[in-house]
Amino acid sequence: MDEKVEFLSLEKRVPYRYGKLSSIAYEAQGILKAKNRTDVQLQNVLNLIFDLIQVYFEEEKDLAINKLREEILGRVYYSEQEVSIDDVYPFQWEYLDKYTHHLEFIGDSNDLDCPSAENTDDVDALYEILDWLKENENEDGFLDAEPREYYAALALHYISFVIERYESFEGSISLTSLDSTIIACNALSIGNIIHETGKYKKITNDIQAENNELKIKENRKKKALAKATNSKHKRNREAKRIVCDEWLKNKSNHKSAAAAAKFYKVWLDERGYSYEITTIRLWILTHAKENNVKW
Repeated sequence: MDEKVEFLSLEKRVPYRYGKLSSIAYEAQGILKAKNRTDVQLQNVLNLIFDLIQVYFEEEKDLAINKLREEILGRVYYSEQEVSIDDVYPFQWEYLDKYTHHLEFIGDSNDLDCPSAENTDDVDALYEILDWLKENENEDGFLDAEPREYYAALALHYISFVIERYESFEGSISLTSLDSTIIACNALSIGNIIHETGKYKKITNDIQAENNELKIKENRKKKALAKATNSKHKRNREAKRIVCDEWLKNKSNHKSAAAAAKFYKVWLDERGYSYEITTIRLWILTHAKENNVKW
């Protein structure tokens, strides 16, 4: 991580006017000071936490893409019908050479069914990387750390954000600040639960209600994405149709599918469509096969 993660210093007291946030900060600072942690160590640990969270999201995305690719390849190989470009979306065939090709992901990664920064908060992501943090312990960070120390560190990061926002807006509270306060509180609570039980349990009605609300929002988001995807598929089919129809009428003007693809790439761009040459080439090759056209 190039930028340093902001946090509340272990020595800085939060004024009582911040209410519950003040006691959360005091408790988080106490957990770390009891192990003689320093601000320098805290800075390094927070940088590591957010680096590893990003790595976690990337690995989950790659796993989701590979799983989806295998599912689509399975359908393609066992299909008794001609496979169209829509059948392999959100992938497209990428030709490496005359005999080698593979499915390249071209979709929106936000549509994937996997943890990401869009649907997973840092408290939940932190739980998934606790083992990685233990493996990366060194003298610059926390040695022999308890899990709740990492949650205390995360809480101090979000508390710093709330105070900065509060002071910037001269005492007004934004929704972002409220969200950060909730995350700071949850981080400290989860850390204490792990410390007391050794397990990660969401045991309060408030947290369960929050999860239910998140599911409702995610369902709405999925419906909106499905609608957008259907619209995108419709546009794909439209572009493919007009290219194939135009090519079939003027196929003698192009000596190969590659040459035709280069021509219709520009032709489509002029009409407000934007597709890669490899995609257009696949359309033309498929259409040529369907119409018994020989090159």
